[in-house]
Amino acid sequence: MALGLEVQVPFCDHRLVEYVFGTPWAHKTFDGREKSLLRAATADLLPLSVVQRVKRRIRLSRVPSMTECCARGSPRC
Repeated sequence: MALGLEVQVPFCDHRLVEYVFGTPWAHKTFDGREKSLLRAATADLLPLSVVQRVKRRIRLSRVPSMTECCARGSPRC
């Protein structure tokens, strides 16, 4: 993708999505961090550095015209 945000959906199984939507928020953040349930479920499969990694912000495009467009609040951005 040249100019935009590509959305990737790794957990597309509808049964998983329905389960997570029905799970109380307190269970999803039981340790005070985002994605606690996912982190706990995958802790034995992923390296510790990945499990403990802090969520990062998505960067805006470095293309000047795109950055200016977003700064103006254009609905096409």
